[in-house]
Amino acid sequence: MLDEIKMHTKSHQNEQDFESLLANFSASFVNTPPDELDQRINAALQDMGQFLAIDLLEIWLIDPAETKYKQAYRWIKPGITPPSDLMEETCSPFLSEHALDGETVVLSRFEELTTDAGRDVAILQSSEVKSTVVLPLVAGNSELGVIYFESLSSDRIWPEKFVVRLQLIGEIFANVFLQCQKERDLQSALEENIELRQRLETENKILQEDVYHTHETERVIGHSEAFGHVLKQVGRVAQTDSTVLLLGETGTGKDLVANRIHLHSRRAHQPLIRVNCAALPETLFESELFGHEKGAFTGSVSRKIGRFELADSGTLVLDEIGEMPLHSQPKLLRALQTGEYERLGSEKTRIAHVRLIASTNRDLEEMAEKGAFRPDLFYRINVFPITMPPLRARKEDIPFLVEFFVEKLQSHVNRKITFIPDETMEALKAYDWPGNIRELQNVIERSLILSPGGTLSVVGLLKKKLSTTTSAMPMGGNTSIAIDVKTLDDVNRDYIRAVCERCGWKIHGTGNAAELLGINPNTLRARMKKLGVERPAMVG
Repeated sequence: MLDEIKMHTKSHQNEQDFESLLANFSASFVNTPPDELDQRINAALQDMGQFLAIDLLEIWLIDPAETKYKQAYRWIKPGITPPSDLMEETCSPFLSEHALDGETVVLSRFEELTTDAGRDVAILQSSEVKSTVVLPLVAGNSELGVIYFESLSSDRIWPEKFVVRLQLIGEIFANVFLQCQKERDLQSALEENIELRQRLETENKILQEDVYHTHETERVIGHSEAFGHVLKQVGRVAQTDSTVLLLGETGTGKDLVANRIHLHSRRAHQPLIRVNCAALPETLFESELFGHEKGAFTGSVSRKIGRFELADSGTLVLDEIGEMPLHSQPKLLRALQTGEYERLGSEKTRIAHVRLIASTNRDLEEMAEKGAFRPDLFYRINVFPITMPPLRARKEDIPFLVEFFVEKLQSHVNRKITFIPDETMEALKAYDWPGNIRELQNVIERSLILSPGGTLSVVGLLKKKLSTTTSAMPMGGNTSIAIDVKTLDDVNRDYIRAVCERCGWKIHGTGNAAELLGINPNTLRARMKKLGVERPAMVG
């Protein structure tokens, strides 16, 4: 009788200890930070294994991406020889399938397996497992995986009451993994939302940066033979996905031609993303091009999508590619060849299908020979080179460009030009334009600001003395001109004096000089005083 009381008391105490263990086990996962989850699960497996006198516990979870089991957690009793590595890569298919059907599979010895489970027999023999209990990890309608309780030292009888305890453990683990899955899905959705928002913000910023280029692309100005050759090449390559390398001096319009290629390509409705290689510090180049994860480097407080990724299915324009850091060039080469890249701070390989247009005013081939540019990258981007002619080689286009810039800029500077003197046009055509079209645009804008009235004047605005021959001008014959370069004050002084003389030095009243100049009479008086413009003394 006493022995029965002792056994009952021991059994009751054992049940209390187990219930206490389950309570602690369950409580340990409440509000567990994600970075501590693995540590808590491994600790729980150890406590369970030691309390239940189990040799080996294994948890296999279903990988949704690959639709197969992957071993997630494992605990083995100290002093037990670890089973074969085969068990680290292989899950018993027969046992797991039955477990996920809602069954609890109990094997006191693996010989109890039927002939249908030949693969499982081989796995158990190889791993030296003597007996096992396999439980499903199912929560709600979600099949999450299986958990193995195994004996390696000997065959083992698994009493029904003991199996019930194991099932309780399985239920707790299933709920933990289900909650983890929900949190991962929520985190993934949040990250996707943040990434989408960042993508939209970045694309909006890029669209704002490129709005000028987009609007002006279809108004590429040029009727010369030299520029006509460029347009023919653009027409040939635009409909392909071939890489284009735009060569030529700065200010020749490479950016507009790049946009034209994109807008006439099959990718016209996809993004056109631009990167100015010369404007980015070396330390930030890869981050700008390929993006980075939060915490990838000091100051990276959030995830950033790279411009290569934004250009997926579209066109990436790398302006001034000759300025690209040498250490970043291998990653660009790989991305162009395979489409593969990684964000800084991430091991995940991403893929983007990008059409590249590169531009430079440098001699990349010479740079490659001197080791300043990777030869393999040069050969990769030098598929279809287009050389942009300088403005001095297409002077017959200057009148068209001047008219275009006047029309475009006059409202911007609040001027209305009604007359462009032949002398002004000839002077513009005679100049060598070292800064090409960009310099021409700037000169026209300055002349609009400084030209009084409705007549365009550029005298004194060009950088150096003009050419004295017009033999290259289509309308100038072989005549020669000599133009004196004056200061801006000289130009204004002469012009105001000429207008005042024309108006009989009238400052007020109908037909006065201030009205003709389009300024207030008091303003005119102040300018005349500043420039020393005085009415000549009356004679006689």
